[in-house]
Amino acid sequence: MTKTFAFAALAAFSALTIAPGANAQDSHETAHSGPSATVVFADLNLQSDAGVDLLDSRIRAAAQRVCGRAEPNALFGGPVRQCMRETIASVQQTRNTVIAAARSEDGTRLAYTSFSVQRGS
Repeated sequence: MTKTFAFAALAAFSALTIAPGANAQDSHETAHSGPSATVVFADLNLQSDAGVDLLDSRIRAAAQRVCGRAEPNALFGGPVRQCMRETIASVQQTRNTVIAAARSEDGTRLAYTSFSVQRGS
């Protein structure tokens, strides 16, 4: 019972970060929160290491859409790399929750199949 309640609370909290109607390949800018991109994981087998690697790749791609791309020799590449680090770090708890639910032996299923990646602060 406690596990079910904790899961329901987590699902409700996580649902607040989802960008409804957003395409997984597109980033968009919202008036108050700045640029964001959606990472879809419904099609991934997160019980496998290959599925987790693909999720991590999608998170990095979403962060790159949000932060922009730093040229290797660009003078201003540091801020882009810092944005990437902060943005990826900001979704690590959600990433870990998604993976844990997929690998759960008690059949836990999430109420969402994507999450939003927003520029780290």
